[in-house]
Amino acid sequence: MADKDMESDLDLAFQLQVEEAMTASLIGDDKEISHDVSNFQTLELLKKLEQEEKDRLQWEVEIGRIKDDLKRLVHDQEVAQEILRIPEAEWQKTGDHFQRPFGEGCSSSTAPPQNVTTNDHPPFKLYFKGLFSDERVGDSTVEIAAIGFAVCDPLDNLILNGQKPLIGDWKCDFAEQELELKVEAKALIEGLNAALSLDIKKIDFFCDYYPLYQYITMRWLVNQQNIATVVDQVILLQRKFVSCRPFFVARKDVKFAFKLARDAIDSQITRSAESSNAKSLKETCSICLEDTFVGQMFSIDRCLHRYCCSCMRQHVEVKLLNGMVPRCPHEHCKTVLNIDNSKKFMSAKLVDMMNQRIKEDAIPATEKVYCPNPKCSTLMSKSEIPKYVYDATANAHLAGKCLKCQGYFCFKCKVPWHYDMTCHAYQAQKTPEEDAKLKTLATTKLWRQCMKCNHMIELIGGCYHITCSYINGEEDPLLRYMTNVRYLGSGQEPEPIDWEYYRKGIGSRLVDMYKEAYESIQIPKYVDNVTPQYKPKFDALVVELKEAEQRSLKESERLDKEIAETQELKQKISTMTADEYFAKHPELKKKFDDEIRNDYWGY
Repeated sequence: MADKDMESDLDLAFQLQVEEAMTASLIGDDKEISHDVSNFQTLELLKKLEQEEKDRLQWEVEIGRIKDDLKRLVHDQEVAQEILRIPEAEWQKTGDHFQRPFGEGCSSSTAPPQNVTTNDHPPFKLYFKGLFSDERVGDSTVEIAAIGFAVCDPLDNLILNGQKPLIGDWKCDFAEQELELKVEAKALIEGLNAALSLDIKKIDFFCDYYPLYQYITMRWLVNQQNIATVVDQVILLQRKFVSCRPFFVARKDVKFAFKLARDAIDSQITRSAESSNAKSLKETCSICLEDTFVGQMFSIDRCLHRYCCSCMRQHVEVKLLNGMVPRCPHEHCKTVLNIDNSKKFMSAKLVDMMNQRIKEDAIPATEKVYCPNPKCSTLMSKSEIPKYVYDATANAHLAGKCLKCQGYFCFKCKVPWHYDMTCHAYQAQKTPEEDAKLKTLATTKLWRQCMKCNHMIELIGGCYHITCSYINGEEDPLLRYMTNVRYLGSGQEPEPIDWEYYRKGIGSRLVDMYKEAYESIQIPKYVDNVTPQYKPKFDALVVELKEAEQRSLKESERLDKEIAETQELKQKISTMTADEYFAKHPELKKKFDDEIRNDYWGY
């Protein structure tokens, strides 16, 4: 009995020892794990600090190199100005011995620190831009802000640029309507700090945001404390320069900076998507309304409208086939596509076509000449073509030479040159049978003759609008349809006219006039070149329609001229400073001062 009790006590003691050992082991593992985690975090922190130190050293080296380059640039410009001031007679005597080595008069070890700019050197230029917008990332919309700045020499050559998104609590203490001012001011502060780091002492900065310009020039009083803090930062930085002048300009004149800020926003969109799930980052194309991956979206230069590559490819192809230079598909946007950037979605064939269209578009319609050789058909400008056979009576040359095939052709007849024969004699040789064959071929191929330049135009497909690439004009489709009724052959039935379609395009009043005249003729089901009793009515209708078209064209030209004059006036005004504008319009200065006084002082 005693032996059994002893064995049970030993078993119990053994179990207790095992449990104690297991508990101690578990506690040790927890301590070891926490110790490993702590070591890992420390190593990550040390690695981050080491990388930051490397970046700082690299930045100092790069800034030092840029400073040296700037000093050499200033030295070269000063030497050039000194040479220009030397009289010609003195230069002839001593010019061969003239020299001004860089760093002359001091050694590199004892040279005092020099500023990049001197008192007589023209100021450097700073362009800056801050952007703040709502961007779609995945299925949500986020607010993203970014800044960009560019420091340029007096000749607008880029020296240093910078771009970065604004992250963290940068919107602190600012209302929603003040965020754009905060972003613009942040871009200016970063640009001025960059200029100071280059030892630049004279700089002009260009601002396109009117409220910030008014605050900095102290024309507007600052009432909000948060805005005053930002403006004070800018003013303190201005005082560190010998000369620091602000200029108000249009957005198009903020060189480099706008694209830098936009690129920073695009980079932030992509980075945000990659941190969550890159595959879920999609953007809705406003043409096809399909959700497309951001990598398959195309951003157009200058206007920055974005569409999917598939829609852009179809848009460009249609425009090129219509003989037009592709532009941004956004409504009322006239930005011409950049061919280098558009290669992302265009085939080699489309690239060649676009190059050809750009060349054609650069030549005025009155100067365009095509080689009549069917194996060549090269487009040329009249001004660059070698001319021959001068006609004194017409005060013009009759023949030209193709720049590609070197063949001679007639300007008037638009055919290969007819040797020993005048244009009148050549055209008299043409027989009615040849004209009939041409008309038959044109009818079969759906060709139409442009009423302005007399060139044949091919209708490839789509609606009845036909665009002449030679003059970049468009025929009136309703006029063309009603004119073509005269040429219906025997056994052909005229297609019914969709009057509502044309009513939307050219107005109800004109369409009603067309419809009444058309129905009054009472066209039979089958016509053969229009019977004589209908011909006078057709001819009168066609004349009336042509006159209406001419009036419409004149009105369009008048409106285009007014729009061009207005845009030119806007451009002139946008390039003026406020002081220059008020100097030319003193009557507006008093009105402006009265409004400012009323807004801020209440009287």
